Amino acid sequence: MKQILNFLLIFIIVQFFACHSSTPKENIAVGSRNQATDKTLSDQLITFVDTAANRFADGRLNEEKLKVLTDSFAVYFPIMLDQQGMAVPDTVVYVKLHDHNYSKQSDRIYISLPIAIGKQLTFKSLTKHFGPLGVEPPLFRAHKSPPPVSIDLKKHLGNKTAGLFLQVSAAHFPEEEENQVVYIEIIKSKGE
Repeated sequence: MKQILNFLLIFIIVQFFACHSSTPKENIAVGSRNQATDKTLSDQLITFVDTAANRFADGRLNEEKLKVLTDSFAVYFPIMLDQQGMAVPDTVVYVKLHDHNYSKQSDRIYISLPIAIGKQLTFKSLTKHFGPLGVEPPLFRAHKSPPPVSIDLKKHLGNKTAGLFLQVSAAHFPEEEENQVVYIEIIKSKGE
C-alpha cells in the first residue's frame, strides 16, 4: 500500500511539473502574435461589415452563411444572429438578414450595436475604410437627433454592384467628437 501511495505522489509531482514547464509549447515562436487579435474592436467590427457587404454584393450570403460569419467573429466581440423567440442581451451585436422576395424591395443586413461597442466605432473610421458619407438631405440638420447617413459602397467594392450602400444611424451628428453608432444597415437596392 505504501508503494502505491509513493507511486501516486511521484506521478502527481511529475504531472505538475510537466504542466508548468517553462518551455514553449508546440512550434509557437516566441513573440509571434496573431494579427487578427491585434486589431481594435472598431477594426474588427469594420472587418465584419466589410466581409458581409462583399458577400452580400456577390449574392453569396444567405441565412446559413451569415450564421457562420457571425460565429467566426464571436471571438472578437459578442455577436448574435437573429433567432426566432430568442431575447437579445443589450451587450451583444445583433445581426438580422432581411432577404425580400419582392422585386422592388431592398435586401438588408441589419446590425444593431450595443452602447459600449457603438461608442468605439467612429464615423472617421467608417469613412476612412468605406468612403465618404453621402450628401445630406436638405432638412438633415433640422432634426433633433440625426437621421441615418449613407455611404455608397460602389467604389469600395470595385463596382461589383450598383445600389449597395451602408446606412449608419448614430446618437449624434457625424462631426461630434463623442458619438455612438446605434446601427448599421447594409442595403442592396433592387429598384434601380
